[in-house]
Amino acid sequence: MNKEQAEVVINIFEWYLAGLSLRQIKNRLESLEIKTATGNNVWHEKVILGMLGNEKYMGAASSRSLILRII
Repeated sequence: MNKEQAEVVINIFEWYLAGLSLRQIKNRLESLEIKTATGNNVWHEKVILGMLGNEKYMGAASSRSLILRII
């Protein structure tokens, strides 16, 4: 995962923790014109849900939280 992809994942986790629904996250990603990992402009709620449950992505998000707490 590159830095740009990590930022997208972190944003998705932050938005979800802030109370946004999967649909709201999908709409935000699309309105910001953030492409999926495969280069698509359309995000699917099922993909976002999968990211939220993926341990690999959880590590990226928790690493950011830890860094922010230290700073």
